[in-house]
Amino acid sequence: VYESIISKFKFDISNKEIKVTSNTTADDDITFATDPKKISLILQNLLSNSIKYSPVGSEIIFHFEIIEGFLNISVQDYGQGMSEEDIDYIFNRFSRLDNTINSVTGGAGLGLSVVKALTELLNANIDVSSNNGTKVLITIPTITILDEDDMMSDEELF
Repeated sequence: VYESIISKFKFDISNKEIKVTSNTTADDDITFATDPKKISLILQNLLSNSIKYSPVGSEIIFHFEIIEGFLNISVQDYGQGMSEEDIDYIFNRFSRLDNTINSVTGGAGLGLSVVKALTELLNANIDVSSNNGTKVLITIPTITILDEDDMMSDEELF
C-alpha cells in the first residue's frame, strides 16, 4: 500500500525535491484485520497535505508500528505547522487555513475531513501535533473487521 501511494505522488514529490522515508517497528509476519482501502485513502490524503505544505527540499517521514493490538501510523512533515486553534478547525469539511483566492496550495478543504471520517469508521483515533512542522498519528485497533476480505499483512502495508 505504502509504495503504491508514493508512486501516485511521484511527480509532486520530485517537483518539490522532497525526500519521503518510512520506517517500521512491526514484527515479522503480522496479520491484522482492518480495511486496506480505507488505510490507503488515509495515507493518500495525509501525504497530499504534507507535500502541499512542505517547503522545497524538505522531508516527510512515515512511521508504522504495530504494538499491543494497535496499528500506529504517523506522518511527519516539516512545513509551516499550525496553531492549536487551527488543529481543531482542519477536520471540518471545506475548511482550509489559507482561503485566499490566490492560495498557492489549492484544494477544496476535504482531505482531512475524509481522513477523520475514515478513522472513525475504523474505530481509530487521530491526533495532530504541530511544533516543527506537523505530525499526524492514526491509532487503529487491529481487530477492526469490516468485511471478510479485510485481512491485511504487514507486507501489504509496508
